[in-house]
Amino acid sequence: MRVSTLRKLRGGCYAVTLCLPPDLAAFAKKEFRGRGFVDADQFLSCLLNTALFEAMEADPPPPLVGFDGMDDDIPF
Repeated sequence: MRVSTLRKLRGGCYAVTLCLPPDLAAFAKKEFRGRGFVDADQFLSCLLNTALFEAMEADPPPPLVGFDGMDDDIPF
């Protein structure tokens, strides 16, 4: 079962699909306005981007995940 995927786009960037359990989706839908976001998608995007940025800046950096380039859809 895949919970998240990365899909390579034509421009070379990657699209992320994030699947949440109902309780976390409900939390995002309830909290986005109070945190200054337009919608729950924007709130979740900010959380994901912040987590990725913090992981990139971590000391020491997290271990790299191998990728053979054969599949543009990477489960993680």
